Amino acid sequence: MKLVVKFGGTSLANRRRIDRATKTVAGLVEAGHEVVVVASAMGNTTDELLNGLPPDSSNLDRAEVVSMGERTSVRMLKSHLTAAGVDATFVEPGDDDWPIFVRPDDGDGIDIERTKRGVERLPERVDGCVPVVTGFLAEDDEGNVRTLNRGGSDTTATLLGNVMNADKVVLVTDVRGIRTGDPKAVDGTKRIDEISVGEVRDLATCSAEVVAPAALEYKTETTELSVVHYEHDDVLADGTDIYGEFETVLNVRDVPFAGITVSRTVSRSGSRVDGPLVETLSTAGIAVKNAFADMDSVTCYVRRDDLHDAVESVHRLVTEHDGLSSVSTRETVAAVHVVDGERGAAFDTVRRVATSLLDSSIEIFDAEIGTTSMTVYLDWDDRHHVEDLLQSARTRG
Repeated sequence: MKLVVKFGGTSLANRRRIDRATKTVAGLVEAGHEVVVVASAMGNTTDELLNGLPPDSSNLDRAEVVSMGERTSVRMLKSHLTAAGVDATFVEPGDDDWPIFVRPDDGDGIDIERTKRGVERLPERVDGCVPVVTGFLAEDDEGNVRTLNRGGSDTTATLLGNVMNADKVVLVTDVRGIRTGDPKAVDGTKRIDEISVGEVRDLATCSAEVVAPAALEYKTETTELSVVHYEHDDVLADGTDIYGEFETVLNVRDVPFAGITVSRTVSRSGSRVDGPLVETLSTAGIAVKNAFADMDSVTCYVRRDDLHDAVESVHRLVTEHDGLSSVSTRETVAAVHVVDGERGAAFDTVRRVATSLLDSSIEIFDAEIGTTSMTVYLDWDDRHHVEDLLQSARTRG
């Protein structure tokens, strides 16, 4: 099989663990597998290097310094493999055939086409050796070292697996597979044998980050992905298998919504009315899609078919509440929902989307931003044009 095996920092934290990683790779090679190794910085090296930098250091300086963790790690692991009789070589930024590239002018997004060309050259470079590739690192167009987001070694591994059409990507870590709960908070957790890409992504939104969310973007249907503890003897059999293919969810709801805005009086602008407003609508049997509050008003979104009953209920609340002054409506509103792969990426997506919409003179009424998703509310007639803009904005990222 064609394998990509990534060893996390804790898996290489000391001599004993490096010896175990060496034994694992040697066993795979002896069994006839074609192996590419990805190595993270050993132990807490990355944090220690970051802590030693001045706060105002440039991104390029930070990347150069931090890269020393991975550069040391691949040399260490390569030397152990060589001593064990495995023909190995390390691959790092600056090499003529370094494979992974980013676009700094586009948020350090992966330059997938250039990366494909680089990965295609890798077999010629290693010529039968086991390549030990620095995780977390990339190059830009000018040859500068760049870093991927935290957990970037996972991304390095799945990206290589994707482009190489690997049979399997194995993430060797200090986690005993994906569990039924957080072992630090709950006793008696059990390992989950199989889990979907979507479920892993959802876990990451709650900070249960076993796999870096950005890495899931490169998971394909044909390449297996598993998470294995570094103490397991058989990295191909143990651990949790992650099945399925990453899909970006871009959903334009085909049901029109309506916005109901309640204005607050100046003298009571500090009072909370979003709770009573939602409660009033719920009591009337009207589901609230979302609610947004600012200094002078609160807006609730409901289904367009419920608008008449909703306005009547809200108007009664306005007349009975001395902190409210009036109610107004938007009658046809579209809700566009986007789920991104990377935890926290929604903020960058919003920036790109907002720029695209403003350039197209499309007004955003409201936007909800989550850790991996966002929902934009806008005019119903703009919904399909916005879908194209959103897809374009994400592709540029």
